[in-house]
Amino acid sequence: MRKRNNKWFVEVKMKGVRRGKSFTKKQLASNWANKVEAEIVNGTYENNNELVKMSVKELMELYYDHKKSQTEHASRLKDEVNKISRYPIGSIRLGYLNGKHVASFRDQLLAEGLAKSTTRKYMALLQRALDIGRKELGIPISHNPVMLVSKPREDDSRDRILEEDEWERLLEACDNSSVHFLKVLVLLARETMCRRSELLRITRYDINFDKGTLHLPKTKNGSPRTIGLSPRAMELLKALPVRVDGSYFKSPFKSMDNLGNLISKAFSRAVKKAGIKNFRLHDVRHMSASDRAMQGWTVSELSAQGGWKSLSQLKRYTQIKGEHLAQKMRGEA
Repeated sequence: MRKRNNKWFVEVKMKGVRRGKSFTKKQLASNWANKVEAEIVNGTYENNNELVKMSVKELMELYYDHKKSQTEHASRLKDEVNKISRYPIGSIRLGYLNGKHVASFRDQLLAEGLAKSTTRKYMALLQRALDIGRKELGIPISHNPVMLVSKPREDDSRDRILEEDEWERLLEACDNSSVHFLKVLVLLARETMCRRSELLRITRYDINFDKGTLHLPKTKNGSPRTIGLSPRAMELLKALPVRVDGSYFKSPFKSMDNLGNLISKAFSRAVKKAGIKNFRLHDVRHMSASDRAMQGWTVSELSAQGGWKSLSQLKRYTQIKGEHLAQKMRGEA
């Protein structure tokens, strides 16, 4: 310990650790040195030099390299990691990252018009990267500042259900799409309650036309399921050409992610052409769940068909029209 420039500089050299710091008072310098020495002896000392050197962007790149072989959507993960890295938070050094930086990142996403659910997704990705960095990558992160910041509350449900004339206009626009099977895909989505990714993976070998079932080996929540097929769904599938590998919608020239994005863009164009506002491809799944709910399906049946693991998830997807409730009150439904 020595005094220089009216400050007390103390340096600890012990068991390979070399750490120095300046203080305005000698007692403060002594207390800090004693604390560092005790942590080194007890094995609880964390060298934060690595945190000061590493930025959030570098952490996200390490996280991607660590996880890319464990996900089916590596290109999507790469895009999400790159998006976080492009924001000002990407240049923040981990040693200085705090809740204020995270809150600013959240507010920037919302200000750009991103949905609350999408903003939550990016915040969750940053939180996972910090956790994995600490637990599996050996980065000495002592706390996760994302956990200190409130996430935007998601809307409880999507209540956009098309009227019959809107649905017909949408199907006509899909029939004229550059994606030749878009109309069939949309019809199957309403008939089966399946997600886009699940529909794109359907093969002839997954279908049992005798029993009227479809097996989905890969789903979003990771749990395979077997669902029922309506007569209309089986009619649509039987009319589709089957590729050599048994698939209906896969493309040898595009990855599943790229094909999915292509379809979503084509659907958005069809929605605009049909003069419909605020409607997404995933909303067809909502409509399907609402259709079945109004037909009297039980919660268990809806969950099994749609693949929802909790009642709260299912409630976000089912919207019962007031007209239907009025019919029930009159004993007409």
